[in-house]
Amino acid sequence: MPIYHEVLSLLKYLNMNINAKNYKIGDQSINNVYSFTSFSGNTNVIFNSNSTCCADERVVSAIQNQWKFYTINLDWFQFVCKTKISGYALESCSSKRIKVRRTQTHNTSNYRFKYIVTLDGCEICEIFSQPNNTYQEYDDVSIKVNNAQLYCKDWVSRIKDVMNLLDFEFIRMTRIDIALDGGDLLKKMRIIDKFMVSQTVQTNSDNLSINPLKFRKHELKYDGFRIGDKAYQKTLIIYNKSDEILNKSGKTYISEFWQENGIDTNRKNGRCELYMGCRHLKKYQLSSFDDFCNPEFLGRLFYDEVHDWSKFYHVRLKDYTKYRKSIAIKKGRELTFIHWNRLPKTSTPLVTYTSEPNDICNAKRAVTFSLKEILKNKNCTSTENKIRFIQDTTIEHNLFKDTNAKINDILKNEPTENDAIRFLLDWITEQVAINNGGGDAGITLTE
Repeated sequence: MPIYHEVLSLLKYLNMNINAKNYKIGDQSINNVYSFTSFSGNTNVIFNSNSTCCADERVVSAIQNQWKFYTINLDWFQFVCKTKISGYALESCSSKRIKVRRTQTHNTSNYRFKYIVTLDGCEICEIFSQPNNTYQEYDDVSIKVNNAQLYCKDWVSRIKDVMNLLDFEFIRMTRIDIALDGGDLLKKMRIIDKFMVSQTVQTNSDNLSINPLKFRKHELKYDGFRIGDKAYQKTLIIYNKSDEILNKSGKTYISEFWQENGIDTNRKNGRCELYMGCRHLKKYQLSSFDDFCNPEFLGRLFYDEVHDWSKFYHVRLKDYTKYRKSIAIKKGRELTFIHWNRLPKTSTPLVTYTSEPNDICNAKRAVTFSLKEILKNKNCTSTENKIRFIQDTTIEHNLFKDTNAKINDILKNEPTENDAIRFLLDWITEQVAINNGGGDAGITLTE
């Protein structure tokens, strides 16, 4: 003890302080920039950012030095078009400006052929042709925009050029992914971690499934989480995007996009990615690609689909065990999963349309049901009535292409010697040939 007091007295004499350094902000400039843009590019394209700078709102205390940044952008864009060109003849459309090259293998079973499209020496999109199912018609093609193009400036004009050069007609959207990136999102993964192991974190819906992604044994943690079901065609995936770029995808243009739009690339950033299929996209009746270049439109779409759909609440364990879930949530508090005030969005919600089944939709379903009944009961006495019903319904609603596709799909998946199905195929081939005024019209449909 005497030695300790001697050391303290010596330090006081020398005017030295132990762990007493004063950290002052002074004139230090701490950036408070919110960068929201759906435009960017790779090393060969000029970036175009749309930022909001709050230069006057600098830090007033040492506590307020943690700022959260988001960028929002499309990460997947796919749609369906009509074409007058046969699926295996797209390569003949190559010209000096556009090149169409067919690949030998692809990862989708819904189409027979896959083409890589290059415009002015730059890979733009992938085209899938010749549908293998009854959901699309024979002259439908699916176009998936190259991922790197979605981070480039004026990608919409390039896609429009491709559609004009190939004479494609837009029909409907099939899938989009909206990516929200930022360092704060990695902290939100702790909420889902706690949800997986504790009853003190609950969601607003029991129907909302939350599943972990790949598990890392050496770190004892998951790569990320998937919120929602793929069959519902709306899911939310949250994961470490910086690690994914470094160890898996190698998409360095995304890091450049972050850097140009205010994201700190020296730290790890997370991604919250919204996947939407045609089931949810059709209610917006989207027809203009230019809307997807507007960050406020993307922010509003993201907000409308996620805000009320996925919420997390912190509840007390005694309330959850004593009361039902709804009461326990009311007694708890909502956890901040996404800072919605940092997200750019239009002031009014997007207009949605409720589509009700019309006569044609009901007729298609009735034809499908009748064909299935004929397959189940080959020798049923009512088979003749079902054949007559299919013929009358097809003629009344002009469903020759649809019925023909369904019959061919049945014969391909179930090569059975069903006299009724063979009779319907011969009849509809003859009717299409008569209506088109040629003898080979049926061959085109059954190709």
